[in-house]
Amino acid sequence: MKLHVSIVLCLLWSGAFAQKTVESNNQDSICKHYIEIAEEYLQNDSLTESITYLNKVLAIQPKSLIAVGLRGVCYSFQPKLLDSAIIDFTTAISLDSSVMFSFQKRAEDFYDMKRFDDCINDLNVIIKTDSLNVKAVYNRALAYTKLNQRDKSIQDYLKIIEIDTKQLSATDFIITVVNRQHKVDKI
Repeated sequence: MKLHVSIVLCLLWSGAFAQKTVESNNQDSICKHYIEIAEEYLQNDSLTESITYLNKVLAIQPKSLIAVGLRGVCYSFQPKLLDSAIIDFTTAISLDSSVMFSFQKRAEDFYDMKRFDDCINDLNVIIKTDSLNVKAVYNRALAYTKLNQRDKSIQDYLKIIEIDTKQLSATDFIITVVNRQHKVDKI
């Protein structure tokens, strides 16, 4: 009798597990579809519609890194919603701090909000992870300039020149750096 009860319980549990798996797969499929729709709206500059579908994903899967990050991107395009973008990128970072995109986008939003110290903190995380990230070094130089920390800004410009000399990877930034350095030399 105990064996029969054990078998019945195992079958019930496996049935419940299978049901949860099916529900989970359905939710994953629905969320994937909503994300695809949101991306399509985002590509067509329909930010409100994109946010609507991302909110649907987050109602089902509150810890969806993709949905939180994409919604942050949508908010970033709207100057009045930069605080919401910061919140979403902060949430994305708390979900996975190895995704440097979240730090980069949050740094850009901090810069737009004139929160240069916060911007520099995020850029420092990126540069610590990838010291050859020219975009992060360049953006940090710009933030240092806004804080009137010209020595640090110049050091970053020189770092960009050094990276370009070694790898020829900073071509887009090197022209701007040389032009800025030339203006500084004239002053």
